[in-house]
Amino acid sequence: MEWIERVYVWVVAERNSIQTKMDQCSNATSAYNIKKSECQGADGDGGFKKAHDDMKFHCDKNQSALESQTCNYAEKVQDTCDSYNVCYNATNTTLSSQLGGIQAAESSRQSEWWIVQRIRCYFQVFVEAVDAVDSAKIEACKNADHNTSHLILIYPNVASVPPECESVLTPCSTGYISSEYGLLPSKAPAKECTACSVIPGTLAPSATGWTLLARQTMPYLFAVDEWSKNPTDPSNDNYAILDRLEEFRENGAFEFKLVWPADGLQEQHWRQTSNPVTTQGGVTGYESISTPYTDQFWGGLEHGASNTALIEGSVDHGHWFFAVGTHSLWHSGIPPNYEGNGNSASMVELYAVGSTPAPTVGGWQTDKEQFSVGGWADEEHPKQQARGQVPQGYPTH
Repeated sequence: MEWIERVYVWVVAERNSIQTKMDQCSNATSAYNIKKSECQGADGDGGFKKAHDDMKFHCDKNQSALESQTCNYAEKVQDTCDSYNVCYNATNTTLSSQLGGIQAAESSRQSEWWIVQRIRCYFQVFVEAVDAVDSAKIEACKNADHNTSHLILIYPNVASVPPECESVLTPCSTGYISSEYGLLPSKAPAKECTACSVIPGTLAPSATGWTLLARQTMPYLFAVDEWSKNPTDPSNDNYAILDRLEEFRENGAFEFKLVWPADGLQEQHWRQTSNPVTTQGGVTGYESISTPYTDQFWGGLEHGASNTALIEGSVDHGHWFFAVGTHSLWHSGIPPNYEGNGNSASMVELYAVGSTPAPTVGGWQTDKEQFSVGGWADEEHPKQQARGQVPQGYPTH
């Protein structure tokens, strides 16, 4: 009987223990489910997890933008430095070659002035003579000192040799990672960095830098096959020497820069091997250097359609964004790119790296460097509008 009582006491204690643990487990499960809902949301893709994922996406996007802009800045610094060096060397060489002749001409002019003043003195003596020439006055003319100070040229000081180009930290370099990401929390590290497609300073600068190939300013519209426009006046609002594009091919390829200087858009910088003037359809040998806009089937410049533009960058597609030399208006202007404010551009310029072509009967080219920044285009598809291929629901004007 005593044994049965002890067993009873043990069973009751165990039952109570199990019940307590079941209650604790139930409470813990409830707390877990509450926290799980807070962390993951009711569908497993919300709550703190979604907030974390959204913030990570935002931060990663900002990091990509920072690295892209840093590459653009570093390239611009290098381009500016290279252009200045080219300008300095060319100007210094010209000065050195002409200075001796200028100084000789200056000395000759002073001598000419001096002798003319002596002759004038002699003439004055002869005019004033009544019966005979006054020999004393003649002698005075011989000994007179004539001032030539007004014929002394003031030569500017020669500019000093340009200093070394500013060293800009570029993405993925040790210094850049330490400077930009070194203080990030250990549980919120930066994503894998994206290095510049072309490290600034690794490309040999052209002998002449950038040469303007074409400029279009609204409201002017280029005619079909109007590859040459005001070829002797590169400062003109509307200008083109696209008929001579092949002369800018270097090492089998063209290096282009597309600029919208009046509209606050970033520049596109790339290489391609195909000539968009002579090659019908498509682009070959495309290589991005710094192309912030890759929407609307961007892949370099190709030959445009007869009712859109001379050349455009929506490769192998019905759209005609990145247009140069448009034949028709798009939103009252030129279709630039798509990733921006949805507006048309009022001006577009196309440059190429290469030596300026030798003069022809039509004229010659001059170099002109332009900078710009950031921008977007519209949802409507200009090439389809021009070709009558607008999807249903898209406006045509």
